[in-house]
Amino acid sequence: RFTEKLNIIPERIYVEKHIYPVYACRNCEGSGDEDHPVFRQAPAPKNIIQQGIATPGLLSYIFINKYCNHMPYYRQSKNFERKGIDLSRATMDKWQLEVYEKLKPLERIMLEHVKTGKVLNMDETTTQILHYENGNTSRKKSYIWLAHGGPKDKPLAIYRYFESRSPQYIRPFINGFKGYLQTDEYPGYEAALKEHKILHPKDKIVHVACAAHIRRKFYDALLNGKSKNSAIALKYIQKMYYEENRLREQNLSDSEFIKKRKEIIKPIMDEFYNWMTEIQPTVPETFKFGKALDYAIKAWPHLMNYLDCPEIYLDNSIAERSIRPYVLSRKNFLFCGSEDGARSTCLLFSLIESAIINDINPEEYLSSIFELAADTTDWTDSKWSELLPWNIKLIKKSDVSTVLIA
Repeated sequence: RFTEKLNIIPERIYVEKHIYPVYACRNCEGSGDEDHPVFRQAPAPKNIIQQGIATPGLLSYIFINKYCNHMPYYRQSKNFERKGIDLSRATMDKWQLEVYEKLKPLERIMLEHVKTGKVLNMDETTTQILHYENGNTSRKKSYIWLAHGGPKDKPLAIYRYFESRSPQYIRPFINGFKGYLQTDEYPGYEAALKEHKILHPKDKIVHVACAAHIRRKFYDALLNGKSKNSAIALKYIQKMYYEENRLREQNLSDSEFIKKRKEIIKPIMDEFYNWMTEIQPTVPETFKFGKALDYAIKAWPHLMNYLDCPEIYLDNSIAERSIRPYVLSRKNFLFCGSEDGARSTCLLFSLIESAIINDINPEEYLSSIFELAADTTDWTDSKWSELLPWNIKLIKKSDVSTVLIA
């Protein structure tokens, strides 16, 4: 007989001691040749942060604690203090900005990659900046924009900071993209797509709405207790989801899936739409149910576009799931000190979330990137692409992560 109990070995922090031997060459002594000095020392290994005590493992640990475990730097500083280590919040902030400066080219590589798939999912959320670069003190909030895309087997999530919710900041995400763009019904997306169609007529982008946002408004109306018709609307949406999930479980080919989807789900959507347009004139616009009807009817042409692409789901949950970690972290650290701080936060979130959606341990992934990017002199785009999740293999050996390029 035996019993099993769960125990834990507390994390250990240790100091790495690097020794650099100094050698003397007797043949060079007295030669006066500056290129061949008498005393020579082995060069120090490159590090992503050249000066200081930070190792790739420590940096990864700190960033994962902040952006996965939602621990602001001041809490981490207290945690280090309890372990007898003096590591200030300012030092960790400085390291984050230095890492960002070193890895900044990855932003462009990742942004271009998310445009290579058939589907681009986008969402945005607010952020607060303490000190703006232009000294602006009147702005109350800025925005973090998210795009999730790329081929099905190589997805990425990219976060970008911009100072507002203006449609102009959607351009970097859609320029060069061809396919289906799924979003909520924020009018800025449609404005950006209309402009894009004029400037890039050959790049066809189909706008797709989100059924979850439509459902949410009917659900709010139902909770309000003043509309029994909301329950009918929710049943229609529930039926759409049920049939969608049932079709996906059959592992059909793309062509067969689209055919079946139009045969089974389109009639439900048509019936739902006809029901909404029939009762809309009888519902006051000021009621929550009236607002839900208005939102759904206006979004319906965009939602119907989803029928034509097998890679698109009924809702934009894939983007909402990716934006949620930032929202949770924001509740803890409240604001970014500077706009560069927001940009560096976005890059770290991009790397962490991309590792997660590719089933890679994010802490090991960050540590591997910091190890490989110790010296990025003369790196080409191809070299930077080797840092993307599917190009890195992590092999654990005696509790030490060894990094190989696939």
